[in-house]
Amino acid sequence: MNVSLSSGIVPAAFKQARVTPLLKKTTLNPTQVENYRPVSLLPFLSKAIERAASKQVVIFLTQNDLLHPKQSGFRSSTETALPSVTEALRVARTEGQSSVLILLDLSAAFYTVNHSILLTTLSNIGITGIAHSWFKSYLTGRSFEVSWQGQLSSTHTLSTGVPQGSVLGPLLLALYTTSLGRVIRSHGFSYHCYADDTQLYLSFRPDYTTVTHASLPVSLHSPHG
Repeated sequence: MNVSLSSGIVPAAFKQARVTPLLKKTTLNPTQVENYRPVSLLPFLSKAIERAASKQVVIFLTQNDLLHPKQSGFRSSTETALPSVTEALRVARTEGQSSVLILLDLSAAFYTVNHSILLTTLSNIGITGIAHSWFKSYLTGRSFEVSWQGQLSSTHTLSTGVPQGSVLGPLLLALYTTSLGRVIRSHGFSYHCYADDTQLYLSFRPDYTTVTHASLPVSLHSPHG
């Protein structure tokens, strides 16, 4: 583990995952592939070294105030997205404002992470040198095989994404999506995130029939007034 962290190289054996599909809910149709969550089972030593790396990264992010205040997932925080958004909407109502709330769930979030963008993001926040090389090694050369009903598939390589079921995956996803905040704010929305779930909300005076173009470029109409 020490050699890996000091050299910036993750052993190939640590990057081979066995994927076991798990039904998301017992009420879902088990014959439909989209109803399964493909959890990656990784070697014990792989998770041990990830935990060591994650601890150091979190310390670095905390000391440099780089943890996103609007992301409640993947961190030890007393504030979650639900109380934060609920309180903001309550205050808006107290002030006589109407609110629009949009709930977003990023589909296949863990599997669509672009490695090049993620590595650039890490570099921009100050993770450089051997540490950056280690993360590049961690992301590249990954492979997986699927275990289903006692059978194993052939091995496939991965060119995108972070493993769901890994220790570092959630933290890397949180860092990867941090830049979305600037886009959301540029349209006048407030927001809060919990993992890959995002709550967008916008409060305005009830006599506004159309929210300004800088906020929400659509007319708001209610069939019930």
